Amino acid sequence: MERLVFAGIDVGGSRNTHLWLAFKNGVSLSFERVNFSGGIEGMVSSLLSYHVVSCAIDAPLSYDIASETGDRSSDRKLRRLLEEKGINPNIVMPLNSMMAVPLRGQVISKVLRGFVGALIETHPTASLRLMGIEDDYKGREIGRELLQRFKRKAENLSGLEVRGLDEVKSDGDLDAAVCSLTAFLFMEDCSKLKRLTDYSNHEIGYAPFYVIGG
Repeated sequence: MERLVFAGIDVGGSRNTHLWLAFKNGVSLSFERVNFSGGIEGMVSSLLSYHVVSCAIDAPLSYDIASETGDRSSDRKLRRLLEEKGINPNIVMPLNSMMAVPLRGQVISKVLRGFVGALIETHPTASLRLMGIEDDYKGREIGRELLQRFKRKAENLSGLEVRGLDEVKSDGDLDAAVCSLTAFLFMEDCSKLKRLTDYSNHEIGYAPFYVIGG
């Protein structure tokens, strides 16, 4: 029987977009980096060779048609949530300040939504903060202590032994691994996630917005 895959994508430029997968194997949850070439096309081709149940993407996948700045009600909700927890809300950037990331994320979403069981947007940096992992990890190599903290949190959330995180080397790797954990929890236990999308407002796009915790 083909194994079920939970995918996470950290969207950046042509050289810093990362794809990680999570596989449930009995009592364990195994993480794995996928190396690819050829930009978005190469990444999508690699991903579609697996049976992907759900995929979480670190990029804005919707747009608020009533907003002149691109700031969405879900972005404002996440900032308020972070402030309530004593976490810096400025890690949630306005959509219009993110250059090509929203466009690349929405292109990926448009391609994947016909092949992936569930597609969601997430914010891994906010998720890590809400999980109680306070660490300025951006732009540097990921240390063993940070990985151990993330591993313990992932095991508590999933109820499974976590494997495969030793290959997480960069901030993009970690973000994509957090995305794949989010995709797993979305299918296995959505109560561990916080939904940010407000369907009564004017957000349109490809996927709802969730973070871990909160």
